[in-house]
Amino acid sequence: VTPKGEASRIVLEEGVGLWTPSGDLSALTDAICRLEESSELRERFSTNSRSAAPRHSRERQAGEMMACLHAAVAPGEVSIEKSKSRSAAAGD
Repeated sequence: VTPKGEASRIVLEEGVGLWTPSGDLSALTDAICRLEESSELRERFSTNSRSAAPRHSRERQAGEMMACLHAAVAPGEVSIEKSKSRSAAAGD
C-alpha cells in the first residue's frame, strides 16, 4: 500500500499486508517476492484481514462519524455505542 497515510497505517498496525514507499520499485519487487515465497505470510495476512475488516467497514466509520456529529451538536447525549445501536436498528 502506498503512499504512506491512513491506509498504510491500518495495513501495518493490523498486520494485513506490506507497505512500500511510493516509487521504490526495488522495495515493491522485494515485497512481491516475500509474498510469493511465503505461504505462511500470505495466510497470516489473510487471517488478519478477515479479523480486521469489521473494524474498518464503511458502516462502522459512518456510525462513528454520526456519533461525533451528534456529540458536537448535543455534547454528552450520544455515545458511539448508541449510534451503532441506532444504525443496527435501522438495518444499516
